[in-house]
Amino acid sequence: MTAEPEQKPVSPAPAPAPQKKGAGLMAGAKAWLPTKGQAAVAAIALLSLSNIATWVKLVREDPPMIVTVGVREMSQGYIAKLALSEISPQEAAVKTELFLAATQDTVKRAASNKNVLLLARECVLAGEAADITKEVGDAVQRAMAEASGTSVAGAPPPVQTSAATVPTVP
Repeated sequence: MTAEPEQKPVSPAPAPAPQKKGAGLMAGAKAWLPTKGQAAVAAIALLSLSNIATWVKLVREDPPMIVTVGVREMSQGYIAKLALSEISPQEAAVKTELFLAATQDTVKRAASNKNVLLLARECVLAGEAADITKEVGDAVQRAMAEASGTSVAGAPPPVQTSAATVPTVP
């Protein structure tokens, strides 16, 4: 008796799954994608370039011009002038509100220049700083005169200056 080798039944091989549309394109694209190390090196290079550009920009910018205004002096002068006038307390309150609003608006416009750092005169303890109290005071007087409908005697018209000089307030 001869034993016949046992034969396994042959099953047909499964048909290959149909490839999705664009699968070949994705396989080709993966070959061109950077590795994690290459992506890290690229990120470091971009950050380095960004830091260098920022440093160059900061070095080339002009330092801010420090300008002072004697706010306390202006306020004390206004209060003294108001005390000597013969107006009712209600009128004094209205004029004081107008003075404060005009002063705040004028100081805000004076400080709107990008390279100007505007400080109260009392804040500068040492060193030199340009003082624009007179220009601000004149602008406040003009604003108050416009609001009340009268003209200010002796108030010069606003002076336009270049950015390199002390800014004046129109």
